[in-house]
Amino acid sequence: MVGINGRLDTLQAAVILAKLEVFDAEIAARSRIAGRYSEMLQDLVPTPWIAPDRTSAYAQYTIQVDDRAAFQAAMETAGIPTAVHYPIPLHLQPVSRSGRTPPSLPHAEAAAGGWSACQCMRT
Repeated sequence: MVGINGRLDTLQAAVILAKLEVFDAEIAARSRIAGRYSEMLQDLVPTPWIAPDRTSAYAQYTIQVDDRAAFQAAMETAGIPTAVHYPIPLHLQPVSRSGRTPPSLPHAEAAAGGWSACQCMRT
């Protein structure tokens, strides 16, 4: 069942209030790091594109590689963590299906399993 519990206890609220003080600086730092990644990787792999009138929090920096397993092994050797955050596309998750036939989203399905999309972030 899709839903959210947005209640905060006092401790969680205090932590969030402290984080809000540095939120803008954190987003700016992530954006600078992502910009450097994109600049260094632009001739090697497809990099994220953010529309000029939009902002990204860069919770993940996602790139596409030809051989996900080999890439992740090389990154692990270099001490750089990677993760595949959606090995099952969102539209195929049980909560999204809920008794209906899921739509065909071939790019999402290929990214999840066929070709390699790997989300990496090193600060």
